[in-house]
Amino acid sequence: MKNNMKKNYQVQLQMGEDYLTKNSLGQIDHTSKLKSSAFTITEVGYWLGEMAHEDDISNFVKNNTKLKFVNKETFSIQDKILFRFPKLDLPRQKVDLLKEKYNVKVIRDYNKADVHVVSDKLFENLIKTDWYRTPCPFENFVAILQDLKKKDLLSEECITMLKKEIEDNDLSNSMIHVNIPYYNSRNNSRSQTQLIEQGEEIVQRHMDNNNGRGSEQSSSMTIKSEDVDAFLKLESTNIEIMYDTDVIDIIDEELAIIDNTEYDTILKMTESSDIENRSLVLEMLANCNISKSFDIVSGIFFWQYNWLKETSNWNTINVKALRKKMTKYSGGPQTSAIWTYNHYINLLIADNKLTKFAVDRTREKLYNNVLGSLVGSHADVFHVPLESLVIKNSLTEKIINHD
Repeated sequence: MKNNMKKNYQVQLQMGEDYLTKNSLGQIDHTSKLKSSAFTITEVGYWLGEMAHEDDISNFVKNNTKLKFVNKETFSIQDKILFRFPKLDLPRQKVDLLKEKYNVKVIRDYNKADVHVVSDKLFENLIKTDWYRTPCPFENFVAILQDLKKKDLLSEECITMLKKEIEDNDLSNSMIHVNIPYYNSRNNSRSQTQLIEQGEEIVQRHMDNNNGRGSEQSSSMTIKSEDVDAFLKLESTNIEIMYDTDVIDIIDEELAIIDNTEYDTILKMTESSDIENRSLVLEMLANCNISKSFDIVSGIFFWQYNWLKETSNWNTINVKALRKKMTKYSGGPQTSAIWTYNHYINLLIADNKLTKFAVDRTREKLYNNVLGSLVGSHADVFHVPLESLVIKNSLTEKIINHD
């Protein structure tokens, strides 16, 4: 057993004509049973747990593994020796700033580093995500087999094979997902259709009775078999681990802050027909203190996303790091839909970044693009001034003071 992790198996249960015993006339009838070939048991890796759909892989890894992540509240990067894992979004120019400011060294020897720098991409490569396919404990699998046997659906050769598989693979301490492929009933005899329906009901019942697992709001996370050793090597070391995004946060602390008074100027630059102007905006956003310039960065990135994509530096490492950090704020919104404005405000609330500036600029944009044509100064009958468009009282407490 690998570090107390449970193996994850995929069981394919075939109930087609070739997998069922036949009577003396070579036909499937009510006495037909599953052959040993009906079950295919495949190891898919080691199960880590479930990840809620609203969660991200970085939080999942921190909460569901024994990896030793640094404590960001107490960690100091001064004089540290770093080892960079593959698939990082960590621009070279920002690493150079780190070296200069904090006397940091980057080495190629995994074992001699003080800190291992990793990324979401690394774990996405190591961990397999199965949406809506959460395995059940071994006990549930046993219950499936017991019910199939009670219904007299298992042949003797099948029972013998399953016992051997369970013993040989130590399935008793594993997680198992049982799947029955879809069969078109029009192509089956009545007896075969009844057998399939019985099997599906049994499997579905025990897979659903899964101690809360298997929710449509979560996915199953499994370390792929071929990557288990690499993962355990990372987990077993005493060297602390740090995300590339956290390293960038440290670097950003030393970068310039874009003041809110520059918002309109930057906005005009993003809408310029000159691609170099738009590219310059991206470079400014990527090289600023994002946390302390969040009004500007989030507003420009969210509302001007389609403009920003049409730039010469969209796929540079530096801009990719910005894009990763601002993923939630990307997509090119529909400015004519009220949902878009609500969504932006709710994103800021979730990140504890809602400011009076962000509220006021969003109010203005909503009024100009949606409400103004209906109840603005040129409306025929009803008029609602911009000053009357306010955020709900229950949300005003979410507004933070801008440092």
